[in-house]
Amino acid sequence: MEITQTIDKPEGKYRHMGRFAFFIESLKNIRTVGTVTRSSRFLCQSVVRHADLKKAHVVVELGAGDGVMTRHLLKAMSKDSYLISFEINKVFCERLSKINDSRLIIINDSAETLAEVVESRGLDKVDVVVSALPLSVFPEDLTKAIVGQCHALMRAGGRFVQIHYSLKTKEIYRNIFGNVGSAFEVRNIPPAYVLYCFKT
Repeated sequence: MEITQTIDKPEGKYRHMGRFAFFIESLKNIRTVGTVTRSSRFLCQSVVRHADLKKAHVVVELGAGDGVMTRHLLKAMSKDSYLISFEINKVFCERLSKINDSRLIIINDSAETLAEVVESRGLDKVDVVVSALPLSVFPEDLTKAIVGQCHALMRAGGRFVQIHYSLKTKEIYRNIFGNVGSAFEVRNIPPAYVLYCFKT
């Protein structure tokens, strides 16, 4: 497991991955990336709105990609918060490392290690989890394990927000959290659902 905290890189010198490069890298790893296009700013804004990050202290991002959503999350978070971003693809992690924000902790490992990482950072509970993992194509047992782990690590009132391109796994979230809401964003390629749950 590699843990990287980004520091001392001038914000004005981000080297964004081009759309075509993102497409190629995603195509090579479609089973773990789940899409060949980046999230639009409209989809990112919808996720941020449903995550309600203003009072969150510990935020987890699962499937950070090359950082498009990551930047939106950081912009909405408080100055004394942490964002723990999981990304299994090393090429994407290299791009994430260009983000100059001391609140960002990049984990080049599977989301299955979430509990281990949270404990290793000396953190107690998580306030918000934002996931872009393609859980609808994961084995059902793995999806339940990842979502169940998120639920177990959350504070009461914590939020789980998941990007999806279908409603195939909606009932899994309802069964684990006891509730699930959804929003549909057409201004994305392809149009996407934002599913959101609260820990009661």
